[in-house]
Amino acid sequence: MTKTPVRTFMAAGLFMAGCFLNPNQGLGQDNRQELMRQGVKIFDQSPRARVSAVKTAQKTTFDFGDGIGPVPAHRHSNGGGWVANTAQVDATAYFSPNAKVYGNARVSDNARVSDNARVSGTARVSGRARVSGDALVLGNDWVSGDAVITKNVTSYIDR
Repeated sequence: MTKTPVRTFMAAGLFMAGCFLNPNQGLGQDNRQELMRQGVKIFDQSPRARVSAVKTAQKTTFDFGDGIGPVPAHRHSNGGGWVANTAQVDATAYFSPNAKVYGNARVSDNARVSDNARVSGTARVSGRARVSGDALVLGNDWVSGDAVITKNVTSYIDR
């Protein structure tokens, strides 16, 4: 997992590194240099530059081991599994901490993906379906209803 700070700055005033810059005063050369040294982009909107900070955001990436390398991803709110930002997992689905969904896959309804299970490609897991163990659901496969995919099973359908 890699975290890269992203900063956005637009208009009005800035609190950073213990000093507040009043937007009604110009940015002194020392302040301007210090901000630029910290990676702040300054937009001059008038002879008196005005700057405002939006809280530093984090861009989190994760390597799903599919040969693509780290991609933007996040932890699922119901269980903590890894979800690529290109995939979708409903809040009602359970996704355990070691489970992974990536590509354009979707996990919906009350489905459960647990253990080291992975869902990828354009695969769909829905209903009350369970995918667990080291199972892999990929391609265009759909697992739904009360289906159970477990252990070392690889489920793949090329439609």
